[in-house]
Amino acid sequence: MIRAFVPAIPNPGESLLLDREERRHARSARRSRDGDPIELLDGAGRVALAHLEDDASRARIEAIEDALPPPDIALAVAVARGERFDSLVEKGTELGIASIEPIVCARSIPLRGRSRLERWRRVSVAAAKQSRQPWLPRIAAPAPLGSVIGDGRLLIALDPEGEKVPIPEVLALPPLRLVIGPEGGFDDSERALFAASGARMVSLPTAILRVETAALVAAVLALHALGRA
Repeated sequence: MIRAFVPAIPNPGESLLLDREERRHARSARRSRDGDPIELLDGAGRVALAHLEDDASRARIEAIEDALPPPDIALAVAVARGERFDSLVEKGTELGIASIEPIVCARSIPLRGRSRLERWRRVSVAAAKQSRQPWLPRIAAPAPLGSVIGDGRLLIALDPEGEKVPIPEVLALPPLRLVIGPEGGFDDSERALFAASGARMVSLPTAILRVETAALVAAVLALHALGRA
């Protein structure tokens, strides 16, 4: 069945106009016609079964399903090179991560050109449609490491020099934040910042991983421990 993302889903019996990109996809890529079923997602937990009408430009709502929200887990991850952060956003969306927060650390790669925030949001929408994930993660603009410390969340920072303890053993109930630094690791001042904030610093029991791989491994371990993966 074709799926489309919409900003809001009306009540059963009502219809809405699909945006230009979704209309194009329905008409040309999927060769859909009036009367064909379509599944709508709003990214906020609501999924609707609808049928196309008006030359596949509108969708009439038949039934609505509301999904439970994901655990409030934030992934704060040092921005990676090229399209690797795109992959993190894609897989994080599929997993049901609540927030993705690109961070800039002392050893981060420099950010060049315009912000990639809108690109990441498009990647997230496409991943949600493909995986039937009813919740889109909140994706923040890149910000300094200090911006994700001190809001009351349990902080777990992944660091090769951290405690040799499984992530599930240091978890608490959400909200929590998993912090993954750049490939060069955190510097001494950043480790001191974590220590002062009461963060737990742990290391994964594996070989040294790329930033986006470490983030996804940590996310899966946390979701599994909380019974959501």
